Amino acid sequence: MHQASEQETAERDSRDVYFQLCRDSVQRMSDLTSTRNAYPSSTADPFPSRKLQLNRLQCQHLVAALQISLEEVRKRMNLDAKPSEVALTELYRIVIASERLLENCCEKNWLKAAIWLVNCKEAFSLRILNLLWCTAVITGDARQEVIETLAERVESELEKFATYANEERRSLKSKLTHMDGDYSNYERALATYLSQRLDDRTVFFDIHPDDLSKLQERIGEGTHATVYMSTFLGERVAVKVYPKCVFSGWESHTAKKNAGTLAKLKHPCIVPMIGVYDDHDSYCLVMELMSGDLCRLMADIRAKEAPHGDGHGDWHPFSLHVSLDILHQIAEAMKYMHDVGLAHRDLCASNVMFKVVREKRLSELGFLNVKLAHFSLTRRDRDDNHGIFNVRRNRWRAPELLAYHVGGAHGSNYDSEKGDVYSFSMVCFEVLTGETPYKNVLISNLKEAVVHGCRPQLPASCPDYLAELIKKCWHPDAHCRPKFRDICMKLRQMKAELMTGKLLCVSSPSRIVEIWKCTHKMSMAFRVLCSICITPCMYLLSCNR
Repeated sequence: MHQASEQETAERDSRDVYFQLCRDSVQRMSDLTSTRNAYPSSTADPFPSRKLQLNRLQCQHLVAALQISLEEVRKRMNLDAKPSEVALTELYRIVIASERLLENCCEKNWLKAAIWLVNCKEAFSLRILNLLWCTAVITGDARQEVIETLAERVESELEKFATYANEERRSLKSKLTHMDGDYSNYERALATYLSQRLDDRTVFFDIHPDDLSKLQERIGEGTHATVYMSTFLGERVAVKVYPKCVFSGWESHTAKKNAGTLAKLKHPCIVPMIGVYDDHDSYCLVMELMSGDLCRLMADIRAKEAPHGDGHGDWHPFSLHVSLDILHQIAEAMKYMHDVGLAHRDLCASNVMFKVVREKRLSELGFLNVKLAHFSLTRRDRDDNHGIFNVRRNRWRAPELLAYHVGGAHGSNYDSEKGDVYSFSMVCFEVLTGETPYKNVLISNLKEAVVHGCRPQLPASCPDYLAELIKKCWHPDAHCRPKFRDICMKLRQMKAELMTGKLLCVSSPSRIVEIWKCTHKMSMAFRVLCSICITPCMYLLSCNR
C-alpha cells in the first residue's frame, strides 16, 4: 500500500512538472510575440535579442491559442481527477513543437529562414489541430454543446490562419521586390530562390550548380538513386542523385515538371525539397538534411537493446505512445499527399526520415519528428504497371499489384492510393516490431504468398484496436481498405484512449450523428477537425448496436 502511494505521488509530481514546463514554454513564446518583440533581458534565453522575422501574425495567433488551452488545462489540474502523465506529455510535445516553429521564425538571416518557412500554413494549422484535440481530451468535457463550440472554433481558427498566411505572403513578396543595394550577392541569390517559391505559378525550381557545394559524404542509397550530403547557400542539405537512365522513356520536361510538383508539397511531416538541377548525366533533388531513416534507427536500437539474435520474445523498438505518434505523423503526411492528388508508391520505413526531438525529456522518452521522403516522381493516376520493378520492394507492395506481375489481370485497375494504404500497414508492422515484413519468406515465394493471403504476424503487445486498423489496411480487397483521412481519425482516437484510459462520450448521440452527416457541406480540413470529437462518439455508437 505504501509503495503504491509513493508511485501515485511520483506520478502526480511528474504531471505538475510537465504542466509547469508547458507554462514556461508558452511564457517564452508570449514574450517573443509581445509588442516589443524581444525576450526581456532577465530571461535565461541564450539569445535575448531574438526577434520575430517571419510569420508574425501566425505566430501571435498560435501563442494566443496556446494560452487559452493552458488556462483550460490549469482549471482541470485544480480538480481531484488530474490529467494523466501521458496526456500532459502529449500536451508538452505539442507546446515544444510550437516553440521550435517560433524559434525558426526568429532566424537572424530572415532570407535563409524563409527558404524553409515560406508557405508554412500547414505547419501552423497542424499545431492548432493537435492543440485543440489534446485540450479537448485532457479537459474531458465532450458534451454536445462543447463539441459544437469546438467545431465552430476550429473552423474560425483555420480561416484566420489562411487570412494571416496570405497577408504575410504578400508582405514578404513586397519586401523582396524592394530590396535595396545593401544586400550581398549571397543574399540576393537567396532572394531569387525565395521569390520562385512564393510564386504559385512556378512549376519547376531550377538550382544553379554554382550555389551547391561539391557532393560530400554519401549518406544513403536506394533502388534508383544515391543520396549525398552537400551545402546549399550556406545550409547543409541532402542531394538525391538520379542517373538519367532511370528516366528512360520519359521526356526531360516531364521529369522536371513532376519534381516541381513535389517541391510544392508543404507539410511538416514531408521532407521539403528546394529544387532540382541538371548536371548533364543525372537529375539531382536538393532537400532538407535529416538525421537518418527509421529502418536504420530501429536496427541500431535492436543492436543495442537486443544484441543476441531474435530470441527476445515480444521485443519492440518504441513505446506504444511513441509508436502511435510516429504512425500518426506518417498518416497525416499521406493524407495530405492524397488530398493534393499525389501517391507515394514507395512507402516503407527506410523512406521515412527522422530527427530526434531536441527537448531532453521528450528525446529520452523516444519521441521523434518523422517526415516522408523518396517519393516516386509520378502522379497517382500514372500507370503503375510499367517501368523498373524492384523485387526487393515486394514486401511492401499490395497483393493486387503483385498479382499483375505474377500474371493476373488486376494490374490495369490498380489504385495507387489504396496501394499506399497497404504499404502503410507494413510500416505499422515495422514500427511495432523493428523487423522487415515477411523476413522469413523467400523473395521467390513472396508474390504468391501475399496474393494468397499471407500477412505478417503482429506482436502480442499490439492493442486490439490498433491490430484491427492494421488488418483493415492490409485487406486483400483494395476497396475495403480505409482512406488516410479515416486512418488519421482512428489514430487520434487511439491516442485519446491511451491518454485517458476511456473513450470520450456525449449526452446526446443522435445530435452527434446529425452533425456528422452535415459535415459533407464543410471543407475537407474542417471535416477532419470536426471529427476529433465526433469520431469517438460514433465509435461508441457502433459498439453498442
